[in-house]
Amino acid sequence: MKTVFRPISRFFGVHSVQFAESPFRKYPQYSIPGGLWTVYTMLFCFFVVFLYFLLDWDKPTKSRYISGQVLNEQNIPVGNADVKFSKGGGDLTDENGNFFLRYNADITKGRLEIEHKLYESPIFHDIEALVADTARFRIILRDSDKRRERPMANAEPQTLTSSDPADTPIQTLDSGIASGSGRADPNRIRYALTWNKLLDWKEKYRAEGLELVDLETYYHQGTRFYAGVWAPGQAQHELWRSQNWKQFTGKRDERNRAGLAMVDIEIHSSKGQTYYHGLYAPAGISPHRLWGEVDWKTLVAKDQQFRGEGYRMIAIEAYIRGGRQNFAAIWESASDEERLWKESTRDRLWSQNNKYIDEGLGLVDLEIYTRGNKREYIGLWRANSGATEAYTLTPWAQFDVVRDDFAGKNFRLVDFELTSDKGELKASGIWQASGGGAF
Repeated sequence: MKTVFRPISRFFGVHSVQFAESPFRKYPQYSIPGGLWTVYTMLFCFFVVFLYFLLDWDKPTKSRYISGQVLNEQNIPVGNADVKFSKGGGDLTDENGNFFLRYNADITKGRLEIEHKLYESPIFHDIEALVADTARFRIILRDSDKRRERPMANAEPQTLTSSDPADTPIQTLDSGIASGSGRADPNRIRYALTWNKLLDWKEKYRAEGLELVDLETYYHQGTRFYAGVWAPGQAQHELWRSQNWKQFTGKRDERNRAGLAMVDIEIHSSKGQTYYHGLYAPAGISPHRLWGEVDWKTLVAKDQQFRGEGYRMIAIEAYIRGGRQNFAAIWESASDEERLWKESTRDRLWSQNNKYIDEGLGLVDLEIYTRGNKREYIGLWRANSGATEAYTLTPWAQFDVVRDDFAGKNFRLVDFELTSDKGELKASGIWQASGGGAF
C-alpha cells in the first residue's frame, strides 16, 4: 500500500505521510439508511401477515344471485330492459323478460332499478333479497304515456323459468306496490307516488272495488312522495287538496253539506307552498270538528275543550309551516275515553302505550315527525278501539311480513306511516281487530 500511495502523496506535495497496514475488523459494518430499510421491510411483512389473518383473505368471496322476469301491465314479457342491483352489476332481459344478476354475499340490502325507454322506470329501495343464496322477483312495469299511444301486440304470457331451486319464493314488485296476488292482506299499499299518480291509482283501484282509506305523504332522498292504503268493501271516499287553510276549511264545509265527513288529514310544505289534504267518507258518521295551524300547547287545550263538548279526536297531523312546528286534528262526536300523548323517544311512547292498554284503551293514530334534528312521536288512544297492535320504524321487508301475519289473525290496518331514516325507508302501522270499534 506504501508503494501505491507514495506517488499520489508526492503529487500533492506531501512527503511525510505514512500509511500503515490496518488489520481486518472482526464485525461487519452497516450504514444507517440500510438499517432503516431493514426495519421498514420487517414491519411491512408483519402488517401483511396481520391483515391476512384479520380479513380471512384465504376464504373465497361468496356470491348470491337475483333472478326473475320483467312483465308489462298486460302480463307480456319485456325484453331489453336494463336491470341493476346496487353494486352487483346489471343485466338486460332476454326476449322472455328473464334476467340473472350476481352480487357479493356481503351486501345485506340494496336497490333494484329497471330501465326501459317505453316504460316508466321504477326504483325499488331497501330490497332485502338476501335471506337465501338466491332470490326471484316478478317485476311489473307501468306503461309510459308514449307506450299507451301504441297498440299492444297480442301475445301469450310466458311462464317464469329459472335455474333456481323450485322452492325459492317469488316476490312481486309492482312499481311501488307492496302487495301482490295471493297475499293474506286484502289491502293494497302503493308508495313512491306523485300527486297525479296517486289520483290515477285511486280511480284504478276503485274500478277493482278498493277505496283509499288512509293517505300518507313523506320526504325521502330529496323528493316528496305520496302513499296510500286501499281496502275492499268500503263506500266511496273523496280526496281533496287545498293550498291554504281557509280554502281547506271551506272545502270541508262544502263536503259536509254533500254528506261527507273528513276522516284523515295530511299537510306538508314544499318549495314555500303548504298543501292541505283531506280524505272524506260518507257521513253516516257523527258531526266532527277541525282545528289546526296551532302549536302543541294550543292543540292540547283545544282537545280538552272539545272533550268537554262531547267530541273525541280521531286523527292528528304534525307539519312545518313558515318555519314553525304546527299541528292540526279532527274530532268526532263521541263520549268514550281518549288519551293524547307526545314523547321524544319510541321507548317512552311504548311505555305509555302499555299503561293505556291496562286502562282499556287502544292506539288508533300515530304521528312520527322530525323537529330540528330530533324525532318526536305522538300517540292517540281511544277506549272503543278494541284490540290493537302496532309496529314502528320497521324495515319494509319486515313490515310486509307483519302485514300478512296480522291479516291472518283477522286484524286490519287502520293507520300507516312512512319515515325516511338515515336514507332507508321505514314503515309504521297500527292494526285493529276486525269488528273492534267504531273508529
